[in-house]
Formats: sequence, C-alpha cells, structure tokens
Amino acid sequence: PTEPRPWYWGGNYTLYEEAPYGYEWITDKYFLHGHSIALFGPSFKKLSPPVDVEDVRKACVRDLFQEWAPKKFTPEYFRDRICVEYCIL
Repeated sequence: PTEPRPWYWGGNYTLYEEAPYGYEWITDKYFLHGHSIALFGPSFKKLSPPVDVEDVRKACVRDLFQEWAPKKFTPEYFRDRICVEYCIL
C-alpha cells in the first residue's frame, strides 16, 4: 500500500500517525501466503494474492538503503548489541 497508516512502536511508546508501510509488509505477505495454516476461517491464500519473490528482494534492498545505510553514520545505534547483530545479518 502507498497510503500511510497509524503505527505504534512499543519500544519507546511512540504513536506514528502516518507511518509508511515497510519492507516487512511484503515479506510477511510472502511467507504467510506460502506457509500459513488457518486455525479458523479462510486460508491466507484466499484472502490475499501471492507475492512474487522478486518483489520481496526489491523491498529488502530498498529497506537496506533507506533504513540501514544511514545508520552507519550513527555510532549511538551500534552501542546496542541487538542492533549490531541485526545490522550484521
């Protein structure tokens, strides 16, 4: 989706009233379409069309340059061990 949506991040108790959809929106739909099991109601495959793996790749590369590349200039970010591990991955 291109329209922003409200998003709450509990890590610092912040509500973003107009947050853009990130790459995880596409990756989540990709994995749900291929691997989800409906416990109740219709399967995810009936609710959403499949996502092409090429769209997942493009979204991940876009996220790398939009979110992660600028962080290499932010030393405070790398003081958190979890952030360092995530960046390495």
